[in-house]
Amino acid sequence: MVARRDLSPKRLWLRKSSAAATCPPIVDILRYAPEGTCPCEREVGGCFLGWGQLSAQGMDGVLITFEGGEACGKSTQVTRLERRLVGLGRKVIAVHEPGFTEIGLSIRHLLLHPKEGQTIRPETELLLFAASRAQLVAEVIRPALEGGTTVISDRFIDSTTVYQGYGRGLDLKFIEALNQFVVRGCRPRRTIFLDLDIETARKRQMRRVRPVGPSDRMEQLPNDFFETVRCGYLDIASREPERFKIVDASPPVDEVERMVWAELEDIFR
Repeated sequence: MVARRDLSPKRLWLRKSSAAATCPPIVDILRYAPEGTCPCEREVGGCFLGWGQLSAQGMDGVLITFEGGEACGKSTQVTRLERRLVGLGRKVIAVHEPGFTEIGLSIRHLLLHPKEGQTIRPETELLLFAASRAQLVAEVIRPALEGGTTVISDRFIDSTTVYQGYGRGLDLKFIEALNQFVVRGCRPRRTIFLDLDIETARKRQMRRVRPVGPSDRMEQLPNDFFETVRCGYLDIASREPERFKIVDASPPVDEVERMVWAELEDIFR
């Protein structure tokens, strides 16, 4: 029988934390493995504790994310911010979720378009979005931030929180832990939530210039779902006002761009 090792303060804290309830097998592994030898130890510590977190410390780049419901103008504002920052002499890359990497594009197709996608369980949906993001962070976002590049992302962890948490009703604590594990410390410096009422969003969807074909699986969800998603975004804004900024997305795009820049200018002075 393997002798149980005394826990260091870090591991004792982990044992008593929410991780014990969320991932008991991992915590048990950490009880018996010599400290520093378990490959998952640093990640688990970073997810559930404040110690040893895989953070953006030492990274010179800045991560800015855009959030919002369908047809709120995220892609337009991402493009405009990218152009503005390039004009200021910044190294910039714009990414989007799900997709952007080859693996992410395959996951995107599975999530949004095929017939079999209509039967995807909420739990499966959550993990597929997380898998796409994990690849994007490892392949693109983290290297860019380490190289001093500003990364602008069309959707990030808050989309998972509100769509799969608030919208699908999955456990928010689990989603928070999953988000932490996936992004490995690459947290947004600032998030812009483009707020748009559902009626206006639906009208914009009807006016979109797109290839002939049906809307994707997420766009087909009922209005009640998107009302719940919007409430989730507003809840995040109330809890994280320094990071999460609300911008009214209903005015003309030039005015929205000015409001977006007003929320970001202090970062790039």
